[in-house]
Amino acid sequence: MGDFFSTTQFDINQNQGQQQQPEFNDRDQLNHVHVTLSQIVNLTRREEGLIIQRQKVHTITVYGMLINVEEGNTKNVYLIDDFSKGGPVEVQLWKNDNDGTGSYMPAPSVMENTYIRVVGQVRYDDKKPFIIAFEIKTITDPREIDKHFLEVINDALVLEKRKNYTLAHGENGNFSRMDTSGHFTQVDTNPIHAGFSDVQRSVLNVFRKHGNEQSCGLKRSDIHSFLPGVNSSLIDDAINFLVNEGHIFTTNDDHTFKSTEFN
Repeated sequence: MGDFFSTTQFDINQNQGQQQQPEFNDRDQLNHVHVTLSQIVNLTRREEGLIIQRQKVHTITVYGMLINVEEGNTKNVYLIDDFSKGGPVEVQLWKNDNDGTGSYMPAPSVMENTYIRVVGQVRYDDKKPFIIAFEIKTITDPREIDKHFLEVINDALVLEKRKNYTLAHGENGNFSRMDTSGHFTQVDTNPIHAGFSDVQRSVLNVFRKHGNEQSCGLKRSDIHSFLPGVNSSLIDDAINFLVNEGHIFTTNDDHTFKSTEFN
């Protein structure tokens, strides 16, 4: 794998304290970024989590070969490797909610020595990072892997652009401010959402405002009810797009969703 997918010396130096560290706020945690295991291993701090281009990354998508699976009563532990000089890395998938509701999330059917996609958050424990998974899926189309690494390049450039913009304009710049309404009159300027349609942004806004009201997430019918006047087929298309891109994921069934960005 090319050196482009390895961590940059700028980011490594930053994590080692050789440059002035930024202050983080809620805005920095709105990122959903495609990453490599090399970035996770080299750019994760115990206190702050994954930091890329001076920004805290909230949710990640990573692809890797499944090396080993350990099944437990409450969680499964997966070992994955994407051969980017960072792996293997442990992935934990908890089968039950931690809020005591008893909601059960079935483990995916995946096989060793196949590629999987993991959407989740990076945590740190015992001097090494690991991933808490929201969703794990087997990759059936090899072209998805190539697309992922193109997304890694794109997201790294977006984060660099946002960092440079913030340095030039200060914290008052609105380059990465999120739209907090469910209407089309305000513009979502988060660069991670560049190219999203109005309906796709509005569905994300619904999750931002209402996604944590139920532990299992929002039902498809709930999303429709929060967007009155919007064509139902367009909403369903937006939901499918956001699931495929890893911004939301299914929970109890194929019609109940949670967001990976606003947990």
